[in-house]
Amino acid sequence: MKEAWWIDYLEGELNERLKQEKTLVLMFSPTDREIIENLAHLKKIIKTEIKVDAPEDPEYQQNFQNRIMAAIQKAKIEPSRQAKSEKLKVARLNFTLGI
Repeated sequence: MKEAWWIDYLEGELNERLKQEKTLVLMFSPTDREIIENLAHLKKIIKTEIKVDAPEDPEYQQNFQNRIMAAIQKAKIEPSRQAKSEKLKVARLNFTLGI
């Protein structure tokens, strides 16, 4: 699955199996949780702060959505500092334990 699952998760567009799988991922991945939180915050800002009268043309709407999704899929997501720190802790522990 492409990394754009965050949007589908946030919008409630995943099937039940994928939703459960991604919920588990979010439990153990601070980076993915941070991405979901940021997207939810961005969605809230857009809904409440930005008032744009978009054309009602369905073709325009579909093209617009396609351009947005393509940009999201191309975006490079960097791990958060917290995620990097946690990975470093695990690596140090593994080194100490000889794993």
